Amino acid sequence: MTCYYHHVPGRLRVRIPGLKGNTRLAAKVEESLRTCSGVEDISINPVTGSVVIRYNRDATHSRNILLYLTEKGFIDMEKAVPSGQYMNKSAEKMGETIGKAVFSACVEKVFENSAFSLLAALI
Repeated sequence: MTCYYHHVPGRLRVRIPGLKGNTRLAAKVEESLRTCSGVEDISINPVTGSVVIRYNRDATHSRNILLYLTEKGFIDMEKAVPSGQYMNKSAEKMGETIGKAVFSACVEKVFENSAFSLLAALI
């Protein structure tokens, strides 16, 4: 799973690889974030692997929290992508998959019709 993040001032959401289904890691992440300066509230969902962090904009910035998570070994910022970029890649993959399916269906229909035409010509 790719690590991606989305933020608006005062709120940061991070999808952490390995967190999905891992309540032990969720507890470690929460415990660690409670010591991070400026963090006011943490909501972790181990079902989705997502962490929502509310922070005091006057005390810290989302970059600082992401760097903190990197220093603690929970994420790798070199592999992390903003959610917009992640969604674009997902949409691109979906488009390719749909395009291949439509193309295959069209080719199948052409050959199916050609086979019927050939059969009719032979009869």
